[in-house]
Amino acid sequence: MNRFPKTRQPNIQSNLTMTGRMISRLLLAITFCLSASVIAHADPLTLTSGSFTTFTSPGFWSNSGSASGPNVSFSGAASFNCDIGPCPPSNILSSLLRPNAGGGTLTIDGVTYNAFVIGFGFNDTTITGVINVFADRNVPPGTPPLFSMDFVGQGFVTVTTNPTIGSTLTVFTIATPEPATLFLIGLGVTGLAVKLKTSRKL
Repeated sequence: MNRFPKTRQPNIQSNLTMTGRMISRLLLAITFCLSASVIAHADPLTLTSGSFTTFTSPGFWSNSGSASGPNVSFSGAASFNCDIGPCPPSNILSSLLRPNAGGGTLTIDGVTYNAFVIGFGFNDTTITGVINVFADRNVPPGTPPLFSMDFVGQGFVTVTTNPTIGSTLTVFTIATPEPATLFLIGLGVTGLAVKLKTSRKL
């Protein structure tokens, strides 16, 4: 008769299963973090055609815009009479059911959205902005968007003022340089470099 108690053997298969589950959870967490990082650092959408128009006068502003580029197109508007309440941010286009919304359409990667707010700003040569997409057009103020995407475009600005009523009409036109124009610019830069190099040798 064996006087020694039987030693309990660990369940190797159970331990392996638990280890596998822990590894798969860790990999899932890492994948999620990497995906979020990629989305957060995604390149902005590039606009290649269209225009944005802003109009301001004492106590009133209105905007309209229509633009497109690879994988994106949108049009929208917004306006507000600041005499009836606190003035919201003035450089937006919106389709939400609010006093400043002007409606519009938005398509990204072939998918159309009907609830969005587009904020934008520009200087003499560049327009930048962010597209915020919401669950529906009746979301209350302060609701976070489902997702956001940045955009950028190149072009030029024209400004028309009316001192009589104190108004300003500003239009940013998106203009992508033609390949021939880019070639001429490159040729001019090359010629200038050659000239500088030759003058230094003298």
